[in-house]
Amino acid sequence: MTNTRRARTAFAKTLFFFKGGAWGAFLCFVFFPYGGWHSAYGQTSVRHLGTFNDWNAWSDGTGRNQVCYISTQPVRSEGKYQRRGPVFLIVAFSRQAPNGEVSYTSGYPYKKHENPALAVDDNEYDLGLTKGEVAFSLDPAQDPSIILAFRQGLEAIVDSVSWRGTETRDIFSLKGFSAAWREAIQACPR
Repeated sequence: MTNTRRARTAFAKTLFFFKGGAWGAFLCFVFFPYGGWHSAYGQTSVRHLGTFNDWNAWSDGTGRNQVCYISTQPVRSEGKYQRRGPVFLIVAFSRQAPNGEVSYTSGYPYKKHENPALAVDDNEYDLGLTKGEVAFSLDPAQDPSIILAFRQGLEAIVDSVSWRGTETRDIFSLKGFSAAWREAIQACPR
């Protein structure tokens, strides 16, 4: 698992305990260091780089340990769930993952053998690598094509099934993705 993937998993675990949206994520790093990014990496330099329509850009660390990522929350969620943690679509990159890694945080553990499916306009992708509440693309070589689809698309839809069998659909706006991506790339040269 790359440092970027570990960092995003820690990010997702931290978000599970706080329901305050994108700024909540930032506050988690500052005020809830146990189990989050701080304890895993000893880094305390999370910076919110800006909000770009529906996306936020972030940077953490410096030099070889720097990780940049952009994130968004769904504009709409469907499903018959009673309780659910925060839901995020995240694209992160670092020196270890210079082309970016796509992940989805569902707000619940996944049902075994039920992989989340990502659709961007007419393109479909399998997020078959799951860990807790976070799903990654099964093939990291697929991430650049997902990122390109995000840059060109209007919306992303993720269908997934919770460990209890509840089917959910999260619809994400891609408005502001390209601007957030450019800002993160400027903050974290590859």
